[in-house]
Amino acid sequence: KRIKADQVWDLGYTGKGVIVAVLDSGVNTEHADLKDHLWNGNPQHGYNVVNPGQNPYDDRSHGTHCAGIICGDGTSGMMTGVAPDATLMSIKLYSDGSGLTVPRLLEGVQFAANNRAKILNISQGWLGATNANRNALREAFANLLAQNIVTVVAAGNDREDRSEERR
Repeated sequence: KRIKADQVWDLGYTGKGVIVAVLDSGVNTEHADLKDHLWNGNPQHGYNVVNPGQNPYDDRSHGTHCAGIICGDGTSGMMTGVAPDATLMSIKLYSDGSGLTVPRLLEGVQFAANNRAKILNISQGWLGATNANRNALREAFANLLAQNIVTVVAAGNDREDRSEERR
């Protein structure tokens, strides 16, 4: 209600028919608010870039948290997602003991695009990116946009307290 999502739902926009890929630490596919909205393009409900062929299960909770904000349906007690009828595709980019790399991110992006995701959510900080990395990412996201695929990326997700800089 705080962001007036309920008013948008009243207009008929609930995410129905839209595949949203969450590119993060994976997703807990057994979560009550998410399990009825999983993409069924393969038995894993997505893709594990870290260990291809394995379930993209969330071992850090961050991806599940992001997925709940996007398409949690309130089964646990309250409406949690802004698009509760969206279809959730989980793409695991990193896990405990393995960090995020540009090749992994690009592999996950490609999987999402190849499997008809219309919205990609990436909630990651990236400190010290090289110009080559920036250029590769810029090209990949421009290509997505040309295919009418929207990408939502976090800004300022580096865990730094920058309150002094904002004053």
